[in-house]
Amino acid sequence: MIYSKGKVLFGLHLAKNEIVKQDECFLVEGNMDVVMMSQNAVTNVVATSGTALTEDQIRLIKRYTKNVTLLYDGDSAGIKATFKAVNLLLEQGLHVKTLLFPDNEDPDSFARKHTQDEFKDFIKTNAQNFIIYKTNLLLAEAQNDPIKRADLTRDIIETIALIPDLLERNAYLQQCSKLLNVKEEILSSELAKILKNKTTKEAFKQENIQQTYSKSR
Repeated sequence: MIYSKGKVLFGLHLAKNEIVKQDECFLVEGNMDVVMMSQNAVTNVVATSGTALTEDQIRLIKRYTKNVTLLYDGDSAGIKATFKAVNLLLEQGLHVKTLLFPDNEDPDSFARKHTQDEFKDFIKTNAQNFIIYKTNLLLAEAQNDPIKRADLTRDIIETIALIPDLLERNAYLQQCSKLLNVKEEILSSELAKILKNKTTKEAFKQENIQQTYSKSR
C-alpha cells in the first residue's frame, strides 16, 4: 500500500529537471545503473528497479519528455526485456532508441570501467532507433533461413503497427524496407493486414463489454 515498484521510477525526483532540459530520458533496469551513470555525469536517467516496465511508469516519463533511450543489459534476458519495453513505449506514442552494451556488461559495470567522456561518447555513438536495433539482432539470428527471415519481418511490422502516428509509422516502414531489402509495397500490405486485425479485435472486445454491461443491468 505504501510502495509499489510498478508505479514509481527510481531517481525521477533527481532526474526530472535534466530530462526536461535535454528532452530525453535514459531508462535502465537497476538502481545501481542510475547511481553509476549519475557519477559519470549522465543525470537524465531513471530505473524501473528490476521490474518489467509498466504503463504507470511510462505515464511518468511522458510528463517530462517523449524521447526515451533504453539501456538494458546486453544478455538474452535484457534483450527480451528491451523488445517488450519498446512495444509498450511505442504504443504510448513515445520515440524510442535502444543501446546494446558489450557482452556481460550493463550500465553499472560499463560505467565503472570507463571515464565520463568515454561513457557519454559510447552512448552517443551507439544509441540506435528501435528498427535498426531489432532488425540487426533478428537478422543475425535468422541468417539465410527464408522462413526465419519472413518471421522476423512480420515481427518488426507488428512493432511498427503499434505506433499511433501515421507519418512516423510510414517513415519506419521505409527504413525497414531498406534494411531488410524487401519492397515497401509488400511491407505496407502486411502492415494493413495487422492493423485491420487489430481494429477487428478492438471492435469485438468493445462489443463484448457492451453485451456484458447490458446483461448486468
